Amino acid sequence: MWIILSLLNIIPIADIRENDATGKPLKEGELVEITGIITASVQFGDRGPATIQDSSFGVALYDDKVSSLNIGDSVIISGKVTLYNGLTELTSITVNVLENLTPPDPEEITVNDLSERDGYTELYESKLVVIRNVTIKEEGIFKDSVYNYTIEDKNGDTALIYIDKDTDIIGKEIPQGSVDIIGVVSQYDRSSPYWEGYELKPRMYADFQSHHGIVDKGLIRNSSVVKVFDINGRLVYNGKYADFKDYNLKNGIYFSVFKYKSELSVKKLIVVEDKSNED
Repeated sequence: MWIILSLLNIIPIADIRENDATGKPLKEGELVEITGIITASVQFGDRGPATIQDSSFGVALYDDKVSSLNIGDSVIISGKVTLYNGLTELTSITVNVLENLTPPDPEEITVNDLSERDGYTELYESKLVVIRNVTIKEEGIFKDSVYNYTIEDKNGDTALIYIDKDTDIIGKEIPQGSVDIIGVVSQYDRSSPYWEGYELKPRMYADFQSHHGIVDKGLIRNSSVVKVFDINGRLVYNGKYADFKDYNLKNGIYFSVFKYKSELSVKKLIVVEDKSNED
């Protein structure tokens, strides 16, 4: 009976995310109670912002209690509705972890969806999403002194991804070629009205999913020789790494051997064909 009475206080996250004409939450300053699944926990720091979502909407959490959360936790959260540079957050939270579940699949959106269009992107704020078949315009490694990177789709539309210095992404190779990027939609807009500054925040390096299965190259980017074998052991490529980056492999599982000086590195490749350009 007490559990039933407690659940009556829970409101949908959508109620928190309702804004006025300037982008401020109507419930700003109120204490609320919600339930949902954690989609980001301490990846952006011990205080967050973490993210939680239910079947429709997401919201950010900023508090030191975030450190007790894990991705996939099914939780009941209570806290104060706060606005931080356009991002709706719950602060001063209390946490009740019910169980750990499989996290929700990311919702597929486009680069254009991430652009500011009369508040449309606000629908995705703090939700776990994926943007497919984009390229990152910068090269080299992700640096802790550079936060914003530009992604571009086949139509030439661009948007920003934000690499938080607390993630394991810093110091890793920037993926080249077509890549799918998973992350949570965030916002940083210093002035009213708060309808700009949307960005995608990958939580970890694994959120970058290369279409050729190669993301973390390490010494591989300097390799002089590459050999690629199919799952049956047949040699399908033998040549330079510089040429292999543009080599088209059919769908399937492959094993590659990269040689750099006297060092060898073996990688498993999973190739998924991009059919986005087909009629």
